[in-house]
Amino acid sequence: MTREFCPIGEVMKVCVVGAGISGLSTAQYLSRYHDVEVFVYEQSSTFGGRANILDGGEHCPRVFLNDYHYLFEIFKDLRLSDGSTVYDSLTTLQRYWASSRSGWVELSHTYSIFADEVPIGDRLRVLRAKRISPLIAEQEFSGNTNRYGSWRNYSLRSLLRIIMSLARFTSVYDLGGRTDRVLTGPWVDNLRTRGVTLVTDTPVLSLHPDSSGVVVELADHSERFDAVVVTAYASDASRLLESSGLPHRIPRLSHIHCKVFTLVLDPREKILEREPAIYSRQGLNILFQPRANRCVVLCLRSRSTSRDFVTARLREYLDLEHDFVEVRERDNQADNEAIFSADFVDQNAILVEPAQHIYFAGSYTKNSYPVDSGEGAARTAFNAVERLAGDFHLSRDFAGRAMVPNGTPYQVPLTVSQRYARRAILALAGRISVGELVVAEKYGETVSIGPGGHPTARIDVNSPETWTRLARGMHGCVQSYCAGDWESPDLVAVLRLAARNVSVGDDLRRKAAFVRVPLLRLRAGLGRHTRAQSRRDIAFHYDLGNDLFASMLDETMSYSCAVFPGPDSTLSEAAHHKMELVCAKLDLRRDDRVLEIGGGWGGFAVYAARTRGCHVTMTTISNAQYTYARQHVQRLGLTDLIDVRFEDYRDTTGSFDKLVSIEMVEAVGADNLGTFFGRCSELLKPGGLMLLQAITIDDRAYEVAKLARTFIRSYIFPNGCLPSLEVISRTVARRTDMYITGLDDYSSHYARTLACWRANIGRAQDDIQKRGYDLRFQRLWGLYLAYCEAGFLEHRIRLIHATIVKPSHFAVIEVGRCESTRPQPVSVTDRGVGLD
Repeated sequence: MTREFCPIGEVMKVCVVGAGISGLSTAQYLSRYHDVEVFVYEQSSTFGGRANILDGGEHCPRVFLNDYHYLFEIFKDLRLSDGSTVYDSLTTLQRYWASSRSGWVELSHTYSIFADEVPIGDRLRVLRAKRISPLIAEQEFSGNTNRYGSWRNYSLRSLLRIIMSLARFTSVYDLGGRTDRVLTGPWVDNLRTRGVTLVTDTPVLSLHPDSSGVVVELADHSERFDAVVVTAYASDASRLLESSGLPHRIPRLSHIHCKVFTLVLDPREKILEREPAIYSRQGLNILFQPRANRCVVLCLRSRSTSRDFVTARLREYLDLEHDFVEVRERDNQADNEAIFSADFVDQNAILVEPAQHIYFAGSYTKNSYPVDSGEGAARTAFNAVERLAGDFHLSRDFAGRAMVPNGTPYQVPLTVSQRYARRAILALAGRISVGELVVAEKYGETVSIGPGGHPTARIDVNSPETWTRLARGMHGCVQSYCAGDWESPDLVAVLRLAARNVSVGDDLRRKAAFVRVPLLRLRAGLGRHTRAQSRRDIAFHYDLGNDLFASMLDETMSYSCAVFPGPDSTLSEAAHHKMELVCAKLDLRRDDRVLEIGGGWGGFAVYAARTRGCHVTMTTISNAQYTYARQHVQRLGLTDLIDVRFEDYRDTTGSFDKLVSIEMVEAVGADNLGTFFGRCSELLKPGGLMLLQAITIDDRAYEVAKLARTFIRSYIFPNGCLPSLEVISRTVARRTDMYITGLDDYSSHYARTLACWRANIGRAQDDIQKRGYDLRFQRLWGLYLAYCEAGFLEHRIRLIHATIVKPSHFAVIEVGRCESTRPQPVSVTDRGVGLD
């Protein structure tokens, strides 16, 4: 099952399951897109979930921290009856900072990771994913402190927030009235004016996804939607998926219960003159509500915490002088009242089959008072809608609906880490010395960076998460692009601009090589390209599926640089012309025995056997290529001329007149270059001739690049290594009796070849999706092809043909010289790069 793109002009139907803070936030974000019809189904009789608490209730949905960025921006959209907004109605209760007296510390926290039952591996997964639910906790290290107050549970990000809190005050806000009147009521009215359909008393019984959407089974009927966003609690979401027969990754945990005390204070207490406050001390979360003459206390150690312990602690903390008027207590024993309802859930991967049109925007916890978890719900809803919008290519034109009340464009506020990351990234981009970069933030401003001129590139930032991901370097950049956090109308231009300006720092990297190389070698562990490791590396890339490569390549399945004989030549013509060029350079004859190392899908072997009548032995260690090549040769009736072998070049035996290796040396590895060329020399007869087609890197960058975890080595070709011209020349001279007689550069042809491959993938996008290659994979491969194209256009990598001969071969080919029937390549020496 695959996601389909929403055709322009057609209305997309989205079902939102649940109408709590998560559900209303999801509907709010979806309503800002064109041509999206939103239906919200709530099983209870009211909207807002735990936010819909009447004034005087025991819960605390009305107190907010000032870092509730997503929730506050939604509040700016919600108008009250007097024309003001919910955001305008917020009242500042008090300002505080972290101190030993009050014990108030801001903590980025996901409740479930601090439960005793959660394995440490799952806790680390949560911290890495940075799922945030704000909480006020005490930083105490005594044995009687809160389970989530232990220093061992603080992530680096949490510690940084604590340090920052020491340098600034933090505001606490109150809605100042019944939430059904000042929050959920206006919110529902606002959504209805936007065309959202909201229905109460309608539970969703099951979900049934198929290739065209999801059938939602309700109590009285079933309805089809293009996508479904589940905004229930994680435990409720797991039950819904299980009742639908859908495997999921939401684990069940033992519920951790708590005890709640409501203590009514004597009206004579002086503390009632203070503002509302929140305390967290010795396992007690205390919500002080002076207007109601009471405190509400949540005890995490419910079955071991007595009434006497709670009352004694409150007398001590609050300096009370009189007895309590009333003390009520109750245990949250039911599962739906548990503090921890489930382990952390990755909202983008709750289903075993992620291609289904179902998204998760629910909460990971229940009863997360005393601090309301609305910000976490709004953030989760935002991320889920961003993912859905990217998957379905929803229109990003908000038609004026994305406006805050004062009429300015809607902006998603950035968290502290996002603001600092954005500032650092834009400062780094400010060093652009050539060209211009336009950065357009979907919910923010558009800035132009650089002196102008060529190249000019544009980046569209779709999510504020982009900035923190980009701050992680290459990996963050790749992952954020694949997730749809940013995009560009001309990705090659972006990468060319980066390549043009990064060259400014090349000298610094080369000067630091004496420090970096030992460290990189240590990290790489001096890994060797064993036969087994080589097979795994090749399978990672070439065994992705022959149907994928068939969609990208020409009919010869040539996955290498083509040589275009003219400006109007097709990719197929260029592929055939390249193979003819290789045959001519090798001077292939009928009685020649030819070895092709790394023969791919057999395109060259078939061409050489058909046009020259020579015998070709081709090798590969890719199962997919081997199966395809054997079947292809059999269909053509060429089994007497072509021998397809599944074997490593190190195990190949025989004696051959000619040898060809087309873009295989890049998979050999730096540590095996000598072995490779030595084996080629041993397999060639005296007077033999070899043609090497290789992608090369600049000599000066080789020592660092061969060990670095580059984009290509990390995501496309594991353990691949581009050799340099100097390394090839030195290795051939030192490890073989051969010498190089010809060298041609075809880099511009490779850029054009890659552009053709990208175009082919674009045209076959729907078919590729139906075969199970999701949008993230397609974006990754689009980035890979554009990255390589930019590299060739900017001459950071090159494509060369090297003619290598045995000593007794007397046909000397001059460097850079081509026959008149061949396209005239650029001489490498004309580019200032030659052989030592």
